[in-house]
Amino acid sequence: MNEHNHDHRDNAIETTSRVEAFSDGVYAIVATLLVLELRVPILQIVNSHILLLTLRNLLPEIVAFIISFFIITIYWVNHHYFFHGVERADWKLLWYNNHHL
Repeated sequence: MNEHNHDHRDNAIETTSRVEAFSDGVYAIVATLLVLELRVPILQIVNSHILLLTLRNLLPEIVAFIISFFIITIYWVNHHYFFHGVERADWKLLWYNNHHL
């Protein structure tokens, strides 16, 4: 096989930076979508009791947001460290990465 006749499976991208940047963008969009679901309630009367009651009613949403954000962060950190061990990207890695995302 001469130098110019490569099998498509052997074509590897020299770095993984584009794959990592794409993945970081996907994680950023997911985190943004979480924030967009948080709604600030409109209070007609503001006093300590109503404010505390309203915050208590929002507690399940706030806890769900914190847990979801923490889970996404775990995935992002693991994904980041996974790529420290990868030297080049090939078509298999691209498909693996897309399925992961």
